[in-house]
Parts: sequence; structure tokens; C-alpha cells
Amino acid sequence: MNWQLKCICFLLAALMIASCQAVGESTQATAPGEIEPILQSPSQVPTQMTFPEMTGTAQAIPTVVYPTETPLSPEEMLDLSQWKTTSPDGNYVITCDTGFPILFYAPTKTVIASTDRSFGCDSQRSAWSPDSSYVFLGERGAENLYRWRVNGSPPEFLAINTVLEPRKLHYPDCSVKKMSWSPDGQYLAIHKCDLYVVTPASEETFKNPLLVVECAGCFDDFRWITPRVLLVNYSKVLSLVHIPSGNRLVAIFTSGGLCAEQLPLFSPDGRWIVSDLPFCGGGGVGPNQSVIASMEDGSTRVFSESFADRIDLVGWSPDSSQLYLVSRPTAMDALPDLRTPFGLLALDPETLQVQNIFEQAWFVSFNQDFRWAYVVFPSKNDDGSFHLEGGLWMVGTSQLLGRQTMTKGLDDRFLEPVPYFSTQPFYSITGEELGYSSTAAGRLVPAVWSHDNLKLATINADHGLIVIDAQGEIRTIARLQPDQEWFNSDIQWSDDDGSIVVDGVTWTVP
Repeated sequence: MNWQLKCICFLLAALMIASCQAVGESTQATAPGEIEPILQSPSQVPTQMTFPEMTGTAQAIPTVVYPTETPLSPEEMLDLSQWKTTSPDGNYVITCDTGFPILFYAPTKTVIASTDRSFGCDSQRSAWSPDSSYVFLGERGAENLYRWRVNGSPPEFLAINTVLEPRKLHYPDCSVKKMSWSPDGQYLAIHKCDLYVVTPASEETFKNPLLVVECAGCFDDFRWITPRVLLVNYSKVLSLVHIPSGNRLVAIFTSGGLCAEQLPLFSPDGRWIVSDLPFCGGGGVGPNQSVIASMEDGSTRVFSESFADRIDLVGWSPDSSQLYLVSRPTAMDALPDLRTPFGLLALDPETLQVQNIFEQAWFVSFNQDFRWAYVVFPSKNDDGSFHLEGGLWMVGTSQLLGRQTMTKGLDDRFLEPVPYFSTQPFYSITGEELGYSSTAAGRLVPAVWSHDNLKLATINADHGLIVIDAQGEIRTIARLQPDQEWFNSDIQWSDDDGSIVVDGVTWTVP
């Protein structure tokens, strides 16, 4: 064999060896019957195979393609929004629950503008202007106030209280808890730690707002009850504050108090509110005062002031031209304030002039239109002592109908009845319940008028339940127990005036 053939044979042998090694076969010849098993027991803990080690026969990992979500349309965002604020005319809506706030034109559901500010869209932290041209919004986190106009311009930052003297608000550290427009749209009250009022038509008022309450967290809530009066709820007191003067008109205790007070009375025309300021102890002894306040300018005037003159607020005439009140002595030898002589008085709220329309009257119950009244007054006995009599009186006349002896003597409860603390609701001019007084003083009412305004029920000195009509006719309905008297019994007419309930017992009116 020549050398060329030897080289070819050598190369073929090398290739064969390499091929055998590649398939895992031994290159060493093995005699028949000497073959050893080549399968080994698998390891008890399999080795994890990484991707590069996988053989070509392994299944490829599939690539998952997720479908792209279609963005909500403006119409869908508006329809699905749960957190939004709407302008008074219904044309504009701001949504705050789909990312950044979006201003929509509601009739066509089109987007006017959006902002990267984080606003609160709830009714407490947004306040639309009455003409729907802009809205005030509180920014969450930064605690700032903005005005956003519906023309699509960016929200405007409002710098509050840049005039730091004489008092500084706690403005920078608090979020907007509540904003509320006055009923006439002239003022905006803002609770932001403190309570203050601005006039949005004047930019200067933002720089120096009216500070109503300078106390972070010391009051609970507020609301407007007239275009010029704010009701502020403290933890134990209701306070009526005039805007824009900031003068406090009335305070009503809702949880305890030093002494009982009469509930304030609004005039029907909304111009006046009258209240009493009794001496409640502390320091030197002071007189009791009766005060009338103007809800138009916030001014207050004292019309009676005395140590021994008891003033009972009875009510306003329907046209608000007169306030009816009773002035009576707290002792038989007491002297009145000369401005309020003893008797049933009619006071002019404009001039504070008083007319004594029933001298020496102590207790009065008017019918609904103030044309008739049941009046109780002192009368002297033969021995010089006094008792109380009553009768039905047409206002402006000198005639008494159905005259009755109401008590056979006098004691301290009639001269100065001990104030008893009772819980009574407090109402606005329109009859809306504003809250309650926990220290309301009770006023003795001698008779109760029927719903038809034509007759009254009372209890005389003989404990007889009687009914008197406008012609003076007297009917005895029942004979009551000896402890049942007009000044300590509860008398109520049924809705149809067909019966009377006295201390829980019903009596039919024949």
C-alpha cells in the first residue's frame, strides 16, 4: 500500500471514532456476551434544564399576545363617572374618577378641558357659581383653592389671606372641608380649618377675607339660613352670625348651659330676630336684657334691661310691624324698666317705641292671626291679697268674654316662675328646623286655641276643663283632678277639634 492510501485510511478511521463518541458508543471493541448495560438509574433529584441545554426536540415556549384594551370614549367616561360635580344649569360636568379631572359640556358629552390638578369633586369641596360660569375646587394633597372657568382656560390658583394682619388664618395647613354660597349668590363661606367668607365678585376679599371663626377644629358645621345669616354649629352652641359684619346675633345652647333662655323669634319678613339675655351668674349681679337684632345690617339694640322685670316673648304680628311681649314684675313691689312698663306690650322694631295694649297682663295666649287673646291678670281680694283672673279679649277693645278665676292666690311661681330646662326645636323663618335648645325656658300659656282658630280650652281655679268660643259661650267639658291646673297641665286639641287631651286623657267636646 502506497502512502496515499495509508493517509486516506487513517482519515476514515478518525472520522469513525469521532462519530462513535458523538453518539455515546464506546470505540473499544466488545466481545459478544460481554456487553454491559449502558442505562443508569436516574438521579432522585432531577437537574433543571436551562433553555440553552434543551434539545432540538423540545417544545418551543409559546408567545402570548394580549389584546390591546380600547380606551373609553368621552361619552363613556361621562356616563360611567361616579365622582363628579355638575353646574347649576346642568350644562357642565367635571369628572374626577377617570384619571385627571375632565371638564365636559354635558349636552353633547364633549370634552372642554382637562387638568393635572387633583381636585375633589364631591359637593362639599366644590362650589359652582350661580351663573354656572366657573367652579371653586379644593386641591387634594396641596390643600389649595382653585377657580376653573368653563371657557376651557387652566384652573386659577386663589391666594387666600395674603394680608396677614391683624389675624392670620390657618389656611396653608388644612384641606377644604366645605364650601357654600349664600342663597343670593353674593357670598361664599369656606371651611378650611377656620371659617371665613369671601365675596367672589371682588378679588380683594380673597386677600383679606372675613374671618368668622378663628379656630382650627373648634366648630362642627355651618349653613346659610338667610342671605345674610350663617348658622355655625359648635359642640354645645348654635351661633347666628351676620354677614358681612361678622357680628354674632344670637347664641343657643344645645348641650347644657348656665341658665335657661327663651328661644329667639324671627320676624315673618326676615328682618329681625329678638332674644333675651338673662343674667346667668358670675361676677357682679347684672340685669336681665332683651335684645333685638337686625338681620340686614347686623346691629343689635337692647330694648329692656332690669333686675326685677320679667319679659316673656309672645310673638310677631303677621306683617312684622309689631312684636308682642309681656312685661311683669318679679316681686309685688318691683319696678319695671321705664321702656317696658308692666302689661301686654306691642313694640315697634324700627323705633323701639312701646304701646301698652293691656295694662297689668301677666300671661297671654294669642290666636293665629293675633286678633284675639286669652289674657290672665292679677285681681285683688277683699283682704288685700291677690288672685289671677282671665278672659277672652278682642285686641283693641275693652271687653272681656268668658271671664274666669284662674287661681285663688299668688305664689312665687307666678311672680318669677322657676326656669325649667327643656329641649325644644329651633326653627327658621320658613319653618325649617335649624337645631334644638337644651336649655329653653318654658313660658306659661294660659289657654290653647283650637285648629279652626275659633275657640280655646283652659283650666280654671276649680279644676274645670272649659271651652270658650268667640261669642263668649262657656262649656264645661270635664272636672279634673285637684292637682291639674292650667299652669302645669298639658292641653292638646285633636286634629279635627272634636276632642281635647289633658295629661294623656281624652275628653270629647260636645
